[in-house]
Amino acid sequence: QVDETSLQNAYQDGLQVVAIVQFTPSWAQKYAGSYCGPIQQDRFDEFAQFLGELVQRYKDPPYGIKYWETGNEPDAPWAVSHSVFGCWGEPLDPYYGGRYYGEMLKHAYPAIKAADPQAQVLIGGLLLDCDPDDPPPGAACTMSRFLEGILEAGGGSYFDIISFHAYAYY
Repeated sequence: QVDETSLQNAYQDGLQVVAIVQFTPSWAQKYAGSYCGPIQQDRFDEFAQFLGELVQRYKDPPYGIKYWETGNEPDAPWAVSHSVFGCWGEPLDPYYGGRYYGEMLKHAYPAIKAADPQAQVLIGGLLLDCDPDDPPPGAACTMSRFLEGILEAGGGSYFDIISFHAYAYY
């Protein structure tokens, strides 16, 4: 849900909003009931069209949004279902779903840039909670290969900024 009055106020106050497109509607869910999970691959084009229309609506004053983030912590596991996370994570995939997310970016990025060439596309803020090459005892840390998966999929040309959540307890 969009609070347009708050967006207008932020713009008037000189703030730069980072719009996070986070939840997956039921018609596009790869896993039924996972509202924060990945989008079905055959729905990537529709998702991209939606993003283009969203950017078109909010790019100019009185909103002036130039930063677009796809998901929040997409390296969280999809099975968390109704989470505040972006939860694209595939625990059995060696790149934890990052390649799949990278494929989505290949559709989303061009649509966002077509609607506003000055828009900046952010990867959903990553947890990267441990080093997969030197994990703590008992931790697999495969979720930290998510970014590597995006790059393996050729997604490196389809984002402008990497978001990272640097939690102090990691």
